[in-house]
Amino acid sequence: EGQHVIQSKVSSPFDFEKQALLYLPRTLPEPNTREFTLKAADEIARILEFSQGRAFALFTSRSAMNQTFEYLAPQLPYPAKRQGEMPRKKLVEWFRETPQAVLFGTATFWEGVSVEGEQLSCVIIDRIPFQSPDDPVYEAKCEAMKQEAEWSWFNSLALPHATMRLKQGVGRLIRTKKDVGIVAILDSRMTGKGYGRRILECLPGMRVVRTLDRLNSLSEYFASRPHENEPPNNSKRSRTAKPARGKRPPEVHENLPDYSLSGDSVSYSESDSGGSWRTKNNDIGELTTK
Repeated sequence: EGQHVIQSKVSSPFDFEKQALLYLPRTLPEPNTREFTLKAADEIARILEFSQGRAFALFTSRSAMNQTFEYLAPQLPYPAKRQGEMPRKKLVEWFRETPQAVLFGTATFWEGVSVEGEQLSCVIIDRIPFQSPDDPVYEAKCEAMKQEAEWSWFNSLALPHATMRLKQGVGRLIRTKKDVGIVAILDSRMTGKGYGRRILECLPGMRVVRTLDRLNSLSEYFASRPHENEPPNNSKRSRTAKPARGKRPPEVHENLPDYSLSGDSVSYSESDSGGSWRTKNNDIGELTTK
């Protein structure tokens, strides 16, 4: 009694809009379908070609990691290892020292691992990391919350936990102000479900792409990005965006098929010509791509 809790929210020192892409594939089935694992593995192969290896592939279950690794590893042109082949510290050392390496991992690699520089340029996440219902403590908490009318076990427990875990996984990518790369989340619920879009709003403000078809490679994309001190190219700026005075407008790149800035507030809409992402921040304006 009489004690006070002081909270402080500190913004990130990184410019995620310039440093990272967030890839949300359009065509993958939901994770609970039979064909998901194989189709996700094929998508991972395409992403690794785009990033030229240099990736963490993070899974929510050891079974999914093993199935994907056993399917992909023999055909990958990049050196690959999975969690369990050696102690974690040795695996991280191997990854740092091996050009174009790909590391397949589960929970232990979602946090507490830091690889700076271009050696880690891609983080792939197979699913939204909801807690396993087999955990007896978690199950007991859910059952207790179900007995209370004012509590929602999903909104008050499952969703915050999954959001925090996903943010930890995404956080493996950008470790310094010089790092650049791509995060790929293969779970279609990120855009197909309301709670997925709520999770999306909690992620750092990365540029969102829905396909890699018109992008040649990750290195080429970031090499073509203008230096942060260069003035923006007006010819590639959205003509409908009306930024507030003093704000630098975001740039629309003609070679990016679908993107926007995710962050504090984002909406997504589908149309015959494809989906579009919009920020709700009036200081930025609305951006669409055809």
